[in-house]
Amino acid sequence: MSVANAKQYVEDRQIKVLAVINERADPFAPDFPTAKSQGVEISFPLVFTVYGPPAMDEAAVSAFENVLAAMKADPEFSAALEKGSQVPAVRGPAETKEFLAKELEFVKSLMGGK
Repeated sequence: MSVANAKQYVEDRQIKVLAVINERADPFAPDFPTAKSQGVEISFPLVFTVYGPPAMDEAAVSAFENVLAAMKADPEFSAALEKGSQVPAVRGPAETKEFLAKELEFVKSLMGGK
């Protein structure tokens, strides 16, 4: 579950968080330990991604990149994410491709390199 969801259950003493499965502590829940801080080298951040077809029209890609740039620059967008205890990681197409390639290699390593 997301850190935002976990916080309410921790506050109600319904659960105890064993680890945040992310590279670094969540700024909205800095008391939640990371897996890495406990010697477990694993990271599976919560990711929301918009995908398009492989041969997507360049004009559509450009329009999408413009929307992403506007989102990154919009203080209302940042405020809305903060209100929901979400840390933004807005990535364009090239950054997303690189991120997903690294994630795939990590998952393969967990499966013995298959």
